[in-house]
Amino acid sequence: MLSKEELERIITVNPPSSKDITKEKVIDMLYESRALIKGHYELLSGDHSDIFFRFGLIARHNGYRGIIAKEIAKKFKKDYPDAIMAPITAGGSLLVELTSVLESRPINIEKDDKGKPSHLQDGYFINKGDRILIVNDLTNTGSGLRMMINIAKQNEAKLIGIGLFLSRSDKVIQDLKQEGINIHVLVNLKVEQWKREDCTLCKEGVKLEYSRNLNI
Repeated sequence: MLSKEELERIITVNPPSSKDITKEKVIDMLYESRALIKGHYELLSGDHSDIFFRFGLIARHNGYRGIIAKEIAKKFKKDYPDAIMAPITAGGSLLVELTSVLESRPINIEKDDKGKPSHLQDGYFINKGDRILIVNDLTNTGSGLRMMINIAKQNEAKLIGIGLFLSRSDKVIQDLKQEGINIHVLVNLKVEQWKREDCTLCKEGVKLEYSRNLNI
């Protein structure tokens, strides 16, 4: 578990922020839920890190989940999304809140054996011309987001934007913005990660945990 002082050093909150999404309140949210943990983790990207984010622990608090969903909804309300797309992982818990606030239908995306978004879940559909909003708890390399973008494109839908609670990579966000994608991130996480072969924790023999087993 990280202390509030440690959280203060590694997170920033992106403007515009409401009174519900100040840095102080985000720190309280992360601290009380114990959503950020320290250890030795292999991320879905294959990279290793000593910090892991478990959105599922935040999502268990209806109040927190509602605050996050409403803040994302503010950014995209005037874009009138027909449907909201999210993976059936912890981040997908935002889907229920957002479809209610934005009066849009849900689109669930199945995950593959590595825990990444892969294809439409049975029973869900995308109409040609649908205005799609993609949401998730976080991005690291952006590969999961790009898979969902491709699913929308393959079905001839219009992507109106992407809403995220947290990003581990400024570069991924800037690359998407340069492609003309309207993306809104509430929180930036500034922590290190390494290729497996460069991981000092591996060399020290620290027990490794896999993110696909921790994404609850």
